[in-house]
Amino acid sequence: AEKWHHAGGNWFKVFSMVDYDGSGTISYDELRRCIRSVPPGLRLLESDLPERCIQGLWKLLDNEADIEIPVYRFMSFMRKQSGICMTKPPPQTARRPGPEKVRDLPSDLPQRSAEQLRRIVLDLDNAVQRYYAARGQHNHTTSEGMWHVFFKETDTEGTGRVTYSEWRNALVRKLKRWRFSTKEDIEALWGAVDPDKTAEATWDDVRVAFYKLEVAEWPDEDDDALEGVAAELNDALKRRLLSSGNWYKAFLLVDRQGSGRVRYADFRELVRDAQQGLALLPAQVPEKKLKAFWKRLDTNRAGEVTVSDFMVFMKRFGARPASVMDDEPQASSTAHGADRELPEEEQVDPLEAVANAPTYSAEAMCTLSTRLSLAANAFLVSRGIRQPLGYPRLWGTLIEYLGTERHLRLSLREFLATVRTVLRIRADSISDDELRAFWREVDTQRTGVASAMQFDHAVYRIQLETWPLLMPDEVAKVLQSLNAAAEKWHRAGGNWYK
Repeated sequence: AEKWHHAGGNWFKVFSMVDYDGSGTISYDELRRCIRSVPPGLRLLESDLPERCIQGLWKLLDNEADIEIPVYRFMSFMRKQSGICMTKPPPQTARRPGPEKVRDLPSDLPQRSAEQLRRIVLDLDNAVQRYYAARGQHNHTTSEGMWHVFFKETDTEGTGRVTYSEWRNALVRKLKRWRFSTKEDIEALWGAVDPDKTAEATWDDVRVAFYKLEVAEWPDEDDDALEGVAAELNDALKRRLLSSGNWYKAFLLVDRQGSGRVRYADFRELVRDAQQGLALLPAQVPEKKLKAFWKRLDTNRAGEVTVSDFMVFMKRFGARPASVMDDEPQASSTAHGADRELPEEEQVDPLEAVANAPTYSAEAMCTLSTRLSLAANAFLVSRGIRQPLGYPRLWGTLIEYLGTERHLRLSLREFLATVRTVLRIRADSISDDELRAFWREVDTQRTGVASAMQFDHAVYRIQLETWPLLMPDEVAKVLQSLNAAAEKWHRAGGNWYK
């Protein structure tokens, strides 16, 4: 990168040129294109950097199998692995000191108890609200939305992160007229936002930290109380939506973006909304019990839960939920002739058949997922829908085409029928056991239904499993090659985040 771009580690500059869709995230294909292509790429050939090294590097980068990673995660990884100084300017481009980002983090931040931190957040929350009110901005409907705007204003470079100094200075200076919290209080709060002491934080870091502090003081209820809440929710679901136990249908009302995830505000809206929700009053389900219900549900304190997580939780504490397949339109399979009578044992308990399917090696599963994906791609091409080779959202495109755009999900029955009659894959080519084993990788929550995102992530995760795991010395060699190319082409003098 230094050789061709004179950037010496300034990957923010490099990736701004290769992030073609401007999404702020990088996929494996984009990284590989950056490494292999001519400038603005790094022009590293197979002889310079073998393909297995690129795959191994990406496997370390995307250790959560997210398909795409933010640019800052890549830069953070490179900084930690290569030990390159982030703030040292290149010798040949020395200049007078300017307003550089400061990442110095005190070794000993002030300490505050959890209760004190909650009070600090409440005080700052009120101060931020009054800050925007004084500016004539009253369109922030939620506290989270207000803080998100404040975060983006603090992130003046639009990198998706703020440093310790930026965050502290923004809170101290901008909220000076309205806050009671001291400078030391604000510094102590940073310890909750950045527990790993990286001196940087994303918006999700801030959101989750505030959420954890809030939820920690919510009440806890025993199983009997939670079963009572679940019973009230199920009764309301049957009465209002005519769908007893089918929480998938209920979540469609609040999961407007089709992400398959909801937050507490969405859940509360579903419960309280008198027009499109369950219209449950506090007298029926008190706010205290509603919070306790959510607190038990969101055990990892991520601030959001998947629909399948909620359905499993309701199955534990409430009446057995109706099968999602019972409420799904069959048009997605029958519209293309995918109407097929399944074996009797699968009609009895298809999920048990999935659980009992044989276990295949990682290489065999990769071959299987590749064959299914190639068949899906061939079908889409035959319908005039062409995607780039290796497109990571292939299954989402297929499911959308099959007429399931209302919910972008397939049931197990629909998946099996689609493979046989839409993709026209016969049992002597890919057996039912192989399909069930593939479904087991897709539907990890065992709900009997999977979203387009789950299909895409499963295919990607299966492929990633077969990629090599680099040893530390191999990682060092890969980074050395990348650093040399970065220095050659981009010249940034070791400044991995400029």
